[in-house]
Amino acid sequence: MPKAFLCHSSQDKDYVRIVANHLGRAKIIFDEVTFNPGEDFRTEILKGLDSADLFIFFASKRSLESLWCKYEINQAELRIMSGTIQKFLVIIIDNTVTYDNLPRWMQSCKAVIQTRPSQATRDIQHALFSIFPPQAAKPFIGRQPQQQEFVESISDIYLLPKKIFIVSGLENIGRRSFLERVTFDNLGLHLGPFFFIDETRGLDDIYVWALNETAEIGSIKNLSDEMKAFASLPNEKKVEEIVNRFKLMCSNSCLPCLVDQGGMLSDDGKYLNVYADIINRFIALEYDYYLAIIHRRVPKLDCIDGSRVVKQKIPPLDRNETLLLLKQLFRKIGKNPEKTDLEELVQYLDGYPPSVYFSVSFAKEYGLKNLLADKSVLEDFKDKRFSKFITELNLDDTSWKILRYLAAEHFVPLNVICIAVEEDPEIVSPKLRNLIDNNLVIVADENFGISQPIKAAIFRATDLLTVQDYQRIVAQLTKEYWQGDSIAPSIEIVDATLNAVAKSGSSDFNPYADLVRPSIVHKLAKECYHRKEYELGLKYAKRALQMAPENENVKIIYFKTLVQLEKWSDAEKMLNELFDTRVKTAYYLKGFMQKKRRDYKSAIESFELALKIGDTSYSVYRDYADCLFRVGKYKKALDTIKYVLDRDSENIYVLDLVVRIYLEENEIGAASEYLEKLERFDHDKRFIHHRRASYWCSLKRYDLALIEADRACSTKFSPFEAFAQKIDILIELNKFDEAEAAIREISHRFGQQRKDIQLGLNCKLHLRKNDWKTALEIWSSIENKEDTVHLALLCKICEIKANDFSVPLTERRSASEEVFRLKEVLREVNEVNFGYQLEDQFDGDEM
Repeated sequence: MPKAFLCHSSQDKDYVRIVANHLGRAKIIFDEVTFNPGEDFRTEILKGLDSADLFIFFASKRSLESLWCKYEINQAELRIMSGTIQKFLVIIIDNTVTYDNLPRWMQSCKAVIQTRPSQATRDIQHALFSIFPPQAAKPFIGRQPQQQEFVESISDIYLLPKKIFIVSGLENIGRRSFLERVTFDNLGLHLGPFFFIDETRGLDDIYVWALNETAEIGSIKNLSDEMKAFASLPNEKKVEEIVNRFKLMCSNSCLPCLVDQGGMLSDDGKYLNVYADIINRFIALEYDYYLAIIHRRVPKLDCIDGSRVVKQKIPPLDRNETLLLLKQLFRKIGKNPEKTDLEELVQYLDGYPPSVYFSVSFAKEYGLKNLLADKSVLEDFKDKRFSKFITELNLDDTSWKILRYLAAEHFVPLNVICIAVEEDPEIVSPKLRNLIDNNLVIVADENFGISQPIKAAIFRATDLLTVQDYQRIVAQLTKEYWQGDSIAPSIEIVDATLNAVAKSGSSDFNPYADLVRPSIVHKLAKECYHRKEYELGLKYAKRALQMAPENENVKIIYFKTLVQLEKWSDAEKMLNELFDTRVKTAYYLKGFMQKKRRDYKSAIESFELALKIGDTSYSVYRDYADCLFRVGKYKKALDTIKYVLDRDSENIYVLDLVVRIYLEENEIGAASEYLEKLERFDHDKRFIHHRRASYWCSLKRYDLALIEADRACSTKFSPFEAFAQKIDILIELNKFDEAEAAIREISHRFGQQRKDIQLGLNCKLHLRKNDWKTALEIWSSIENKEDTVHLALLCKICEIKANDFSVPLTERRSASEEVFRLKEVLREVNEVNFGYQLEDQFDGDEM
């Protein structure tokens, strides 16, 4: 990776230190960071210049008079003439300095007047990026109709000038590349900086980002004070502050860009009020400034002045464009495939650029003929599924560490990645470049991240970092950026530190507590929820709710965490509040709680109401299908879940449910087919062993089922259901001693969780031993006695009792009558299994 030598006067150290802090160690040669203490200063300067690709001179009266700066400038001139330093850039940080004051050889080069270190950082980043060899840049193919449409929109003299540029389309389809090209070619603007907005983000997050880009914050305390001052403003003033920050960015020929990751639009596609206010206030500016917005879906412009907007949708590449991109990429790796091979490959790529890049990477690794022969990989590319590709791509350990870390973050700078993977920049930089070339990592403002489709594939293909990894990352980040009254780190480093704190198993944010924003705590609550760390998640959710009491999404994660912890009373209060505030997902959430309480009929009614009012999320369909399955409506359940499967064909939660439905219908062939698909995508063995055990149980092959059940209990994802199933199988095999030991283990491991199931299994064990008295004693402790499974257990207890001749005749007759009554009840609910029927309890929102 190219490095910049920072030539400056010691009296300008505060300014340059801020620039160095934002650029990061990996990109700079800066005396405080690079020079070895105790060494001759001239030797260190020459060593630094010899390893530099870019020479930066911070011009001020002080630096022009500095003897050390004159020495560095003279040495740099020699290296620029010999070509060892490729470029140089003058940044004038003193308003009293003019071009004529610069050394003669510098007067012919680009010099920028920049009194703000944040913008100077951006200028240096652009210069560093321009040093990359031409082959490192990705080709821009096609989009001629969209380019023409953009030019016509901004050049129509009879219409009001356009100020907002909105593009939409699939992630990685080329939205940002298109915007970069048309705005630079036609307006001379550099796209960026970028801000990514998911459902956890709010005004305070946008402000801190904008502040970081436009102001010299100084110390961590100064940043904390700014955040508190902003938080005290009414919303109208907050919007005004943000728009004024956007003005400052625009004044430097920048085009600030908001990237919507699901946080800017309502369910019906309209801008949420807060973002509509920002856009409208920006449009009202008298200045000739522009704002860019990138969406996944096409937004409605009902709430904003659409006459000032250029709105475009970026489609997939057409056949010819895809062919051209393929040819260029194959040429880049020194290959010249047959035309017929390329045409066959195009059929599977669907005009989606990542699929094109991935196919070339796969062909480079295994050969084009092998790629064309492996139809499963080609189908994956067509359906925009990349788990298998990532798994089979021959990446080294460091590259996997980078992917594992970035998959759980937003966007982070290179120096943070180096800390996370414990490698020097010289090792990490080429690995990152390879990942960028393979379209696995994307770059925004010299920060690195992973797009959502690729994140999902990585989550399915590998484990994430451990608690111990994050403890080490926290320690190193704290040492690097948080000691004493140091310069405030960038917002990306702040967020990376706080995320690492949470993932290290701690809820203590000191010494960073003053910089914690509601969005960070909300995000942590969600992550804990999905990791099933509900107690810790509840702490974060409570704190987020205190910080943002009106935030609907915070209320939702708080409610769902309460449900998972079976805190029914508190959950019902929050659900009532969600209904009172007319939250669209309220009916789904009601069904979600009813499902957790095993009230499947009521849950079905709630999910149907959710669909009726337009809540068509995957979670609704998945949980609705799950409940239909549980009440025996198998065909309807299958039709419902296939709605999701058609749109997300590698979703292991959905595939698992499809297998369960086919097993229950005794469609063994179909179940086996979907088991193979589940095994293909269940890379971390979350479900496959558990479901294979169910498969063998359905064939009464309990010996084989026990092998799979043991494997399911040995994975790191082993759920309660896996251990419960193992107990059930041991009972079926009459291995009563082992079953008793397993019952003790599940009680020790899971405590009171799913207590009724634990009691039911114990009850079944004693029934198989014909010990109806102990079974009845256990059954009497079951809380939900009206559950059909528990009624079936009682029926079996009474049946054994009715045939126990040690019991008086009158009691046996009474038991027989109870058996008759219970069988009638069970027939009405289509439940005739007198064993303990175990079903899984996976969450639709985990998909």
